[in-house]
Amino acid sequence: MNPGPDLYYICPDCGKIHANESIFSGNTLGSKQFSDTRRIAPMLPEFPSITKCQQCGLIFWLDDTTKTTNKNERSRDYANFLSIDGYKEALSLGMGTNGGRELHLRLRLLWSWHEAMEKNTMQPEEVYNDPAYNENITEIQQHINTNELGGELFMAELYRFAGDFEKAVVIFEKHLDNTEYMMIAESHRRCFEHNRRTYQMN
Repeated sequence: MNPGPDLYYICPDCGKIHANESIFSGNTLGSKQFSDTRRIAPMLPEFPSITKCQQCGLIFWLDDTTKTTNKNERSRDYANFLSIDGYKEALSLGMGTNGGRELHLRLRLLWSWHEAMEKNTMQPEEVYNDPAYNENITEIQQHINTNELGGELFMAELYRFAGDFEKAVVIFEKHLDNTEYMMIAESHRRCFEHNRRTYQMN
């Protein structure tokens, strides 16, 4: 991995400077792939594309509209990823104004819940009893292209996350002979266990 320069963004409300790391190049060696499409790659890290101002609490995108050359080294902070509540707030404020940005927010909200369960900072019952969890899955499904096999399988996995095992099984059973996607048999098996958890695929 070759690190790039820090990039700087200004809060549109209070003017606080937030730094964000970047990379020139990286690779996926040693990466972990999960059934919810998450990929954790030590040599290709992700950096926030939206954050909450650490001074005034405004949520704003780290994009060309907020980019600045002002480094303000004495008062700047590095941008953080949003929390679960932060992603909920961003969506409630309509910050996913186009399909790409909405899907970005909704996937990261889903992944945040899953990571919280994996780290035992939230119990499964707490996540699954939150109406926003299944509502978010339903909204993600509106963006999935099921004309492609990868999209159809992700749709089935989303049904499994939502506890709609019968719909998930119908899709997985159509593709059980497919050996290219190793997750098909595993997710199909988990449906019969009523197991909604995501899992590492490699």
